[in-house]
Amino acid sequence: MQNSTLSKKVKNVKGDFSRNFLLGTLRFKIPVSLSGSVNLGGGMGRYMGGEMDVDASDVSGGAHNIYNYKTATGFHFMLEYEHFKHELSLLSAKWCWGIGVKLYRVTYDLESMTQNGKSIPISQLPQSVKDETMELDGSGTDLVVFITMYL
Repeated sequence: MQNSTLSKKVKNVKGDFSRNFLLGTLRFKIPVSLSGSVNLGGGMGRYMGGEMDVDASDVSGGAHNIYNYKTATGFHFMLEYEHFKHELSLLSAKWCWGIGVKLYRVTYDLESMTQNGKSIPISQLPQSVKDETMELDGSGTDLVVFITMYL
């Protein structure tokens, strides 16, 4: 699951975008020392449950709009550094820590919209709203910090 807030803070307006995703990634480990590797990888993902919630009801004439997006397929690429901690073991497990970056590309298509709790047909949306919401770029970059246990 992932949730993002508005990138530009606006007084009296709250907004976020949430989604669930399932990624399939092929990784190639490139040893750089006895205790570390650089991992390169990429793959495809299913991005489900895209929902943009913008609450401008505190603004004069504003509304609380929720935009629901169709499930989409996207691609991702990643680069990580992984450090092995051989001295830490639990029942022969090997522990690692790492840091990396993941780049992903996905585009969502609008499926439905509600305004102040009332469903609004997409065909009745003003063209300016359609231009901004019909297709949503869900691409981004994530900084990843992780701990891994290998059995």
